[in-house]
Amino acid sequence: MKSITHTSGFSKDRFFQLIKRTLVLNQKKWGIALAGGFGTLLLLVLIINTSHTQGRQFVVSIGLILYQFGGYILTAGIFSELNSKSSSPQLFTLPATTFEKFFTAWFLSYFVYTVIVIGLLTLLSMFLGLNPTLLSLPVTDQNLSISNVNMLEKVISFTVYHSIFLLGAAYFKSYNFLKTVLAIVITFAIFIIFLWNLLFEVLTGKHSYTYFNELSATPGELTLIVTLFKAGIAALFLFFSYRQLKNRQVA
Repeated sequence: MKSITHTSGFSKDRFFQLIKRTLVLNQKKWGIALAGGFGTLLLLVLIINTSHTQGRQFVVSIGLILYQFGGYILTAGIFSELNSKSSSPQLFTLPATTFEKFFTAWFLSYFVYTVIVIGLLTLLSMFLGLNPTLLSLPVTDQNLSISNVNMLEKVISFTVYHSIFLLGAAYFKSYNFLKTVLAIVITFAIFIIFLWNLLFEVLTGKHSYTYFNELSATPGELTLIVTLFKAGIAALFLFFSYRQLKNRQVA
């Protein structure tokens, strides 16, 4: 493998060398996981009656679930070298910037992973005679048939949670996946309690939120607002992930 040389600023050569290095270190377990996931889907195709639309859609839906949770597990372990006394010095002393290391982890665990898995699921959907819609349609759209499989919605959801698991990979020093899941559950619990208290105050008349009642938006506008909000959340957690990785690099 070509040696990595240190220069100031972002280097495409170092970036590609980091990609090759990460793939070499993880190619076996990632390959087994990918083969296992699609082997499971092929087994479902053989077992389930795919002559009906519901059966075919069920297979692809399981594939999307595997895409999400498989990606979370992959992302949670993307910085596993940091948690080993034998390998962490090798990662820290690489002649590459923290941003290059972070961008490599994001590029492989999100972009490359999504392109490969969603691409394969799209081919599987077409093979099964389904329509893998990539555009988010309002639920009231009369043209949305049962044969439509909305993949974009799953990708957007994965984008948000991927950024959270990437932060967990950089922050926690052991059991990254489980600790990140626990952190998400606790955060959601606090958020639900807050919303419950807010709803209780509104229903009991303690507070009046007439401003929200005056707001109106079409299904398309609402979808855009929610998507932009999720993108902002993902960007925020990606920034936190980078800062945490940089702090561990300095420490």
